[in-house]
Amino acid sequence: MAEELARPPTHSRLPSRRRIEKIVPSSKTQASGGPAIIIAELKTYIGFGDEDVARLTGFAPHFERRRLEFSQRFYEFILRNDVVAQVIEGGGYSLLGLRTKWETWAAELFAGTYDASYSKRRLTIGSVHMHIGVDERYTVAAFHVVREFLIELTCEVYDHDTSQCLQMISSVNRILDLDLSLISHAYDLELEAETVAVQSRKRRSIEELLRVLLNAPSLLVLSIDGDGRIIHYNRGCEVLFGAFRYSVIGQNYVETLVMPADQERAAKEVAGLFERKVSKANSRRLGPQRLRARDGGECIVTWYPTAVPTEDSETMESLWVGHDTTEEQRLQGQLIHQEKMAAVGLLAAGVAHEIGNPLASISSVVQTVLRKNDDEYVQGKLELVRTHIDRIANIVHRMVDFARPPRYEWRPCSINELVGNAAHILEYDKRANRVAISLDLADAIPETVGMEDQLTQVFLNIILNALDAMEGNPEDRPPRIAIETRLEDGIKQRPFILFRCQDNGPGISPQETRRIFEPFFTTKEVGRGTGLGLSVSFRIIDEHGGRISVEPSPGGGACFEIRIPVSKSPPEEAK
Repeated sequence: MAEELARPPTHSRLPSRRRIEKIVPSSKTQASGGPAIIIAELKTYIGFGDEDVARLTGFAPHFERRRLEFSQRFYEFILRNDVVAQVIEGGGYSLLGLRTKWETWAAELFAGTYDASYSKRRLTIGSVHMHIGVDERYTVAAFHVVREFLIELTCEVYDHDTSQCLQMISSVNRILDLDLSLISHAYDLELEAETVAVQSRKRRSIEELLRVLLNAPSLLVLSIDGDGRIIHYNRGCEVLFGAFRYSVIGQNYVETLVMPADQERAAKEVAGLFERKVSKANSRRLGPQRLRARDGGECIVTWYPTAVPTEDSETMESLWVGHDTTEEQRLQGQLIHQEKMAAVGLLAAGVAHEIGNPLASISSVVQTVLRKNDDEYVQGKLELVRTHIDRIANIVHRMVDFARPPRYEWRPCSINELVGNAAHILEYDKRANRVAISLDLADAIPETVGMEDQLTQVFLNIILNALDAMEGNPEDRPPRIAIETRLEDGIKQRPFILFRCQDNGPGISPQETRRIFEPFFTTKEVGRGTGLGLSVSFRIIDEHGGRISVEPSPGGGACFEIRIPVSKSPPEEAK
């Protein structure tokens, strides 16, 4: 009989956690009801009533006689488990103190007061077990031990009355089920709180990561609404575009950031993005787009948009992550330029062959007439013809040289003399007829080692560009060019020869200044320029160890400056 009574009746088995969650308020609703509601609902579910209270309070004296013995046996049992023993010993807990607390808890089982205060104390016990590292399954096992103790005591007390014994065991099972439900609920609450804390930490971590990313100066992030207005604009956009966040929020993206020449195409791209379904909009790429950059420049950006759902299902926002491809586009242009140069080299070789023979024949005829004709006027004109024939031949050679730079002879040369020769050649150009060209060549400019023909070509290119730029000058602004040379001190007492050419034409915009030395970039009308002259000049000056730059002229127009180091030997790169 004792073995049968030791088995808890079917109705006293613990309800499943899912069932407990249904009858026990969660931590979100606990504040409104608290322990009072929890214990009331559990008592109703378990069937714990006044009869149970009466039986338990009447049983209190019997338990008090065996309380110390049960406490001793209980801790002998649980300390056999290595995990529990390690928790107690590792936490530095006093076994005597723990036994005292257990005895107090056990005595409350028969105190007869099962209210909100009782519920709160049981929830605290479960919370403490959770914090010190006692797994819930060990708590359940410990309750099984207590259950066996109390059933054993009940059988001893009511051995002569089976009916009363069964009723008492039923009440014991109900109070233990009530306690275990409360303690188990505390585990649930602690786990839920821990989960919420972990999720909160993760959320804060993600928010911090997003904050750092969205404010990274190297990352471009903006979002726009269905009307194309900017609703988010990060620090990276401020750095690249030069416009502060407060000045662009709410503004139309296309009108605010896109270069005028590309606005129509960009507007169609943005409109087309919102016409597509959300699933397809995620994979679309916008651009490359030419956008306004800081200081009046321009940049090239490729956007990768992602659809962002909103509370209003009829509207949609789009988050854009951008990539500044300005440098990539420049490198791609260089690759294309190299391919063009290969084609130019083949073309130049053919042109040189086809033009070279007729030029040689014309030059021979001119020299023959010069020897046989003594008329000074005719000889002057024939010399002019021969000069222009040599110029044509040089132009053909420069085309070939651009694609296949030959090894020129490095030798001492006078920069003043080369500049004077370039200016003298241009006297015969019709574009120079109405232009006032002034030469201010400093005395005592030392010679420097260089390639005379290439340096002469550079000076010709600079002056010819100035002549072309001033063709549209109004009558009240007569065109003029000021050319000068100076000797400057450089780094480590190394002198530089400065060549400066100023004109009073329309000048060069900041956007054009950034690209002026790129191959095939020209501001001239189609058919009037190839965009190779300044690119070639830049390369030649670089080979001489010098620098070439352009700035606005103080009196309007453009000012080109070339600095060539004074040297007695070619640069190391040219040897």
